[in-house]
Amino acid sequence: MSFFRYLKNVIVFGALLSLIAGILSFTLPEKYFAPQVWLILVYFMVISAAFHLILLQKEKGEPKKYIRTFLASTTAKLFIHIIVLIVLALLNRDKAIPLIITFFCCYLLFTVFEVTMQMKQPKQQGNSPGNPAKS
Repeated sequence: MSFFRYLKNVIVFGALLSLIAGILSFTLPEKYFAPQVWLILVYFMVISAAFHLILLQKEKGEPKKYIRTFLASTTAKLFIHIIVLIVLALLNRDKAIPLIITFFCCYLLFTVFEVTMQMKQPKQQGNSPGNPAKS
């Protein structure tokens, strides 16, 4: 999948989540809604696009390198997210619980989105029943 196609998908996904967040901002009581949800959504969209760009650069090489890069990037993102979450929670102590819940929900949704996008990518190499070997 090209970077621009992925970028379009992540923007559409982010817009859908923004619509849901907008609806929740009007329906939830103020004490349960984190006003930083827009910042969190933009953060996840940027991180997702940046790490996908890195994965695309490694995709052209060996499959083992790609797998290692995917696992390493997932681990790096987890640590980056933890650091960002701690900083946001410390800066907004009065709204820390709704902020943490919002961040965690976005993390889960974007993780499912990214894995789904990776699963949709056609396999470049390897023999399978649909991809016979060249002779």
